[in-house]
Amino acid sequence: MQIQYANDQGDYRAGACNIGPAEIARRRRGGVAGIGIAVALALVLVAVAAPWWTRLVVFAPLASGLIS
Repeated sequence: MQIQYANDQGDYRAGACNIGPAEIARRRRGGVAGIGIAVALALVLVAVAAPWWTRLVVFAPLASGLIS
């Protein structure tokens, strides 16, 4: 099965990537920063022997970094 696009839509194609190299680089930097923050936060929480439930705060920056 092959998707066929109508010719009357002009240059727009749904689902086609429309971000440029600058946006890709910005998202990559955000992802690396989020993962770095998560790792640093995890190390600090382990070093101070924080309770297991407080270590769940690592999830937010980690998820943000992985999504970016």
